[in-house]
Amino acid sequence: MKTFKCFILFLSIAALLLITAESAAAVRDAKQLSSEVFRLHVIADSDSNDEQELKLKVRDAILKETAEIFKEAKNATQAAEIAGRNLLLIEEIAKRTVAENGYSHDVKVSVRDSFFPTKNYENEVTLPAGVYSSLRVEIGSASGQNWWCVLFPQICLSTSLSESSVKKEMLSDSSRELATGSKKGARVKFKIVEIINGLFGR
Repeated sequence: MKTFKCFILFLSIAALLLITAESAAAVRDAKQLSSEVFRLHVIADSDSNDEQELKLKVRDAILKETAEIFKEAKNATQAAEIAGRNLLLIEEIAKRTVAENGYSHDVKVSVRDSFFPTKNYENEVTLPAGVYSSLRVEIGSASGQNWWCVLFPQICLSTSLSESSVKKEMLSDSSRELATGSKKGARVKFKIVEIINGLFGR
């Protein structure tokens, strides 16, 4: 009986160590991927249909009018620097779009780190939950639903994710494999990261 209890204890400790190792690897991989991505985060004034429509118009205007400048970025750090240097331009684009649609909302634009939930794009690219550097655009009170995408690599601007820069060596091999699901255990890693974030109140 004593031997059986020792065996059960051994299995429990081994399982705990395995889970701990897998969790650490999942968090490490997610952090690596998030460090290679720069995101766009647009938040509407409210959840009304009109305000949500306005949010999308602001999004479209920013993507269209900044497409060329963000093409210069070779990595996420450069994309964040480009955004930082062009905050006034991006704010002007957003405010002009708001005014052209008959609203008087103020708009705040900044580059900051924000928490994002797991997001799948067309079942081809998945970004795990975590903290990402982002261009944040707040319309009015910014109390409505938000919209997010990726400025680097340029998923937002790709007509097809199969042609996007995610699959053109703009991420490290490990991060690209994790994002596209080709890395072994990718789905499990996403779930582990979600659970860990949930435990810490994300």
